[in-house]
Amino acid sequence: MKTSRLVAVVAALALFTVHEIADADALAVTTGYPKHPLSPNAALINRNDCAQPLEHWQFAFSIPVSSTYTDLVVYARSDAGSCAPPSARSGSAPACRRVASFARTAVTSNQVVTIPSAAMLHALVDKVDVDPAATLDREAICYPAADEVPRDFVLSSLLFDGADVALDATGAPFEATTSLKFDRRGPEAPTAVALRPSGTSADVSFSIATPAKDARGVAAYCFPLVDAETGTCAVATGMLHTHELPGLLLEGNVCGNGTSLVTSMHLTGFIPGQPYAIGLVSTDTSGNTGPISPVQCFTASKQPEVLEDTAPSAPPPPINNCSCRLPGSNAPTTSSALSSISSLLMLSLSGLARIGSRFLRTRRARTV
Repeated sequence: MKTSRLVAVVAALALFTVHEIADADALAVTTGYPKHPLSPNAALINRNDCAQPLEHWQFAFSIPVSSTYTDLVVYARSDAGSCAPPSARSGSAPACRRVASFARTAVTSNQVVTIPSAAMLHALVDKVDVDPAATLDREAICYPAADEVPRDFVLSSLLFDGADVALDATGAPFEATTSLKFDRRGPEAPTAVALRPSGTSADVSFSIATPAKDARGVAAYCFPLVDAETGTCAVATGMLHTHELPGLLLEGNVCGNGTSLVTSMHLTGFIPGQPYAIGLVSTDTSGNTGPISPVQCFTASKQPEVLEDTAPSAPPPPINNCSCRLPGSNAPTTSSALSSISSLLMLSLSGLARIGSRFLRTRRARTV
């Protein structure tokens, strides 16, 4: 009985050892990698990931001790094929494009190396071998001209011995693959945008003609304007450009975010007397936005007091178009002074009505 158990244990250990040797003979991405420490996206690259200068993916590799190699080179391709054949990496239109290269001393013993998302997409979308000495032009790489849906791609990591792909004892290449996705742009902007301001809040309505397959909702950007009367609409934290994709500087000015495809939004928290610009964007499931809608501008005012002996006033008419022009935008220009004068006029009328009401109460009191 004991002998049969011992034989079984020895057989299991032998089988485990065989698997360990087989696994040790293959190049592999270390368990738990790649990591994406500066992004919530674990297996996807969106526009913000691509555009951030410090963003990167961390890789570590389990490299066979028996392998003879000088470098580890990472390639990108749009399908699941191998990058080991020379034909996949050469010619006028190779399927694989070089993303990064690391010397043997940089990747031994599971050392961590980093690759920016922009480098991966530069190789994949622009179909070029990434020059490690060149600066990545993130404005050109990360801001596409049309909406995208999530697309699959593969990173192929190969060991090289000089100019040739390193081979194991069976003649197979040392190659490890990683599957990722990318999506850099959200759906087109909402249309028919109309703004109804009311004191320190505003209701904005809009239309979405044909929701994209990966549509998520609508987000609003609100910006306090600086010197809006001049028509320049300079803002403190960036610029709103109609029909352009918002950059990273604008992310701190999101003032509304709808997670469903609604057609209106209620915005609050505006400072009385402060002019604002508001732009809408469509969002997608990858965390992207599309281009900015035609921008609306208004000046927040104090909430009018409701008098006991007056009927509630009708809501103000919607403000269409922008009361100022943003540099580089196609939004029509009207005088932003009209918005300010309108707000002041409303306050003045409200004040006169309040004084009249108090005067009538005083007269009635004296008569009694």
